[in-house]
Amino acid sequence: VSREGAFEELLSHFPPVAFAFAYGSAVYVQRGYSAQQLANAMIDLVFAVDEPLLWHAYNLERNSSHYSGLGMLGAKAVTTVQTRIGAGIYYNALVRVGGCLIKYGVVDTHTLTDDLKHWSTLYIAGRMHKPTRTLQPCEPVQAAAYTNLCSALAAALLLQPAAFSEGTLFESICGLSYSGDVRLRLVENRKATDIVATQLPLLRKLYAQPMAQV
Repeated sequence: VSREGAFEELLSHFPPVAFAFAYGSAVYVQRGYSAQQLANAMIDLVFAVDEPLLWHAYNLERNSSHYSGLGMLGAKAVTTVQTRIGAGIYYNALVRVGGCLIKYGVVDTHTLTDDLKHWSTLYIAGRMHKPTRTLQPCEPVQAAAYTNLCSALAAALLLQPAAFSEGTLFESICGLSYSGDVRLRLVENRKATDIVATQLPLLRKLYAQPMAQV
């Protein structure tokens, strides 16, 4: 399977999900990565599931090796950590699936849509300000994702001076989710610049409809 086809094929290794997307440098090229780094880059995935407890139970039966020691305590323990700690997402990282190295996060569909609509944590919503690749569509989530894009555009416009360029606007959008963390601000502002430099056509396409409504 080619790397392009591998994105969709990856889902066949997991229990069904309501919505899924891939993101990061393994999906869309970012400046500063060599060809070798891109070829070996870990694929970042997010799975939205309607019933996390049931999903983890099935996934533990199917892919128990993906989990840390917490998985030995069962699906209930994993789901408790997912829903009560941090941004409501549980990650399994450095997993080899279908010949690809991946990291996948599991989030309750309601938690995801709430973040997209209201920026309750801006964790996944912030990732979805940038280009992502949808692997499993879901109309309610995608409607919330559009609201998220409109909110990002509105917030970024408020941060602009009287005269600004397309590039600085997109850099502001890509940097929104990092702006509250002083530790990451310098590094991630550079990362936002790199994303815009290599993904400008994708950003234009992503924000075309929200911009048409301004």
